[in-house]
Amino acid sequence: MKKFLLSVAALSLTAVAFCAPVEQKRDSAVYTIGDGSLYGFENVWIQARTFDNFPTEGSYETGANSRGMTVVSTGGDVNTAKVLITRRTPEAKIIPATETTPIIKKGSKLEILVFNGLTGEQEPTIELPDTMFCNLDGDTLRQVGLGLNDIHVDDAGNVIVSNLITAYGNGQIGGKMLVYACTLDFTTSTVASAKRVIDYGEVLPDGELRIDYIGVSGDLTTNGFVLAANATKNFIFRYDIFNGENPEYTTSITLQEFVPASATSFASASRLFPLDENNFYADGFNTLPTLYDMDGNYVDGFKDPVGDDLRAYVSGISTGNNGVCEFNLSGKTFMVHAYHNNVATATAAPATFGIVKLDLEGGGEPEPMVIFPEIGMGTQSNAERTALPRIIVDESTNTAHIWGYQGNNGLAYYKFTAVPTGTKNTIAESAVKVYNVRNGKITLTEEVASVEVYSILGQRVAGANNVKAIEVPSANGIYVVKAIDMKGAAMTEKVILK
Repeated sequence: MKKFLLSVAALSLTAVAFCAPVEQKRDSAVYTIGDGSLYGFENVWIQARTFDNFPTEGSYETGANSRGMTVVSTGGDVNTAKVLITRRTPEAKIIPATETTPIIKKGSKLEILVFNGLTGEQEPTIELPDTMFCNLDGDTLRQVGLGLNDIHVDDAGNVIVSNLITAYGNGQIGGKMLVYACTLDFTTSTVASAKRVIDYGEVLPDGELRIDYIGVSGDLTTNGFVLAANATKNFIFRYDIFNGENPEYTTSITLQEFVPASATSFASASRLFPLDENNFYADGFNTLPTLYDMDGNYVDGFKDPVGDDLRAYVSGISTGNNGVCEFNLSGKTFMVHAYHNNVATATAAPATFGIVKLDLEGGGEPEPMVIFPEIGMGTQSNAERTALPRIIVDESTNTAHIWGYQGNNGLAYYKFTAVPTGTKNTIAESAVKVYNVRNGKITLTEEVASVEVYSILGQRVAGANNVKAIEVPSANGIYVVKAIDMKGAAMTEKVILK
């Protein structure tokens, strides 16, 4: 038998065609978080079925073919952000043997769709090398049936791709977990390097275990780990990578409880988001996004909400679509998650995301921030259950850049901003301004139809109609003035009473 080197050596490929340009639109809804003084939220661009600009053939229009999404950048610089979406389309192909490569038999074309993160414009697609997601079967490299199903970026900036397994550990060519760490060249639209970091398929007593998606942590080319949710047996595989070597074994994590409590499993298409060595999020078909420790114990989430705001928020969350991640901004921790699935109701828009602020140190309840897009992204079938938020935080501008992908319904880019403190911070557009602040009295530049004053914590302390000035009975401090002028335009301004 002739021996072949199965590493990915010759990776140069020409860029393939991509779809016609999409008319980029903007979600013009006004999102006010609290009283608007602490956080701002706005859309930059959106392409979605509800906005009548969903991509045509040649992009991610077929949900079953485009299941994974991530965002990669150079050193965390948002200006270099690229949105990456996997695409797997049927294409029977036999590639003749060469001196270094055996015959390759493929059943699918495996591609990564590339979008400019700042504009949403689609860029040349990157096709994976023929040798990726193949296993040696005699003298033939055979492509696994469901390669390139998920995509991530690890802590070192490597693009991580993995396959879908419908019968894990069955000893067959398609029953192995295959994970690659890749470097992409966006100038030449090629895979510059690819290392198979996990090639694992221990024969198990029960070969009906299904793995859809993974979560990654660390640098998978050196030291890190991968979590993979088993859809049918209610536990999670953990693959630890040491010194860049393929794992010799796996460990399993059994979740001790689910949210809601009525769920008996997290079922198929579960999404995982490791935070660190000790904690990870899991969001399943039957469950809400929940933070667990590595022993499977509940840490935080939507279990037994007490406050009215949180109860109302949780009542609108639907199961089905899965996706969750966490970010830190201005010393606070936030979770972004799939909020409502693609079925519209009388009270919930279809295919939306939600953001809550967490109190991990104080043990308090999550605080609802915003649900977006206001009208949702669409009602098209999302059998792959993909609803992925991905985030880059720019601490210099106190901004979290959030990209959201709803399978078969749309892609969008929003900004979540922590508003800088100061004596004035005009948020809305109106000719009316605060003219003077003195002795507990706030005077505006002109008479307005209504004016309200809020404490920095959001408590309304004063209000009046058809006035030019308003007195604030409270003590010194920072306040937020909100007014509607005589033309119906709104203004918001932060002031300091001394």
